[in-house]
Amino acid sequence: MNRRIFEHQTREAANDFRSFAKFVAETEFLSDDPRYCAAWFEAETVNAAALAEWEGQGRPNDWEEEWQRTFRADAVEVAQALRSTAAVLMEFPFADQPSDQRS
Repeated sequence: MNRRIFEHQTREAANDFRSFAKFVAETEFLSDDPRYCAAWFEAETVNAAALAEWEGQGRPNDWEEEWQRTFRADAVEVAQALRSTAAVLMEFPFADQPSDQRS
């Protein structure tokens, strides 16, 4: 995943619980730095709580109100923290960088 895609996904992640779940899954292994892993784990904690609640309510098709009321603010916070941590680590190569030069 290149930096531009990561930044876009970070901005869009908290739009709804499905987007957030996808974001968390796709960003799990981007770095093995302990700071990144700790920030990612916070995102996974919010994701797990939201998915457990959604499943506990019978997996309703329309769950937007519950997401907005209960989980969105936390999702925004942890997604921003993950983005900030990644920016510090500079682990994300640019799209035009050859794959053999990516760290």
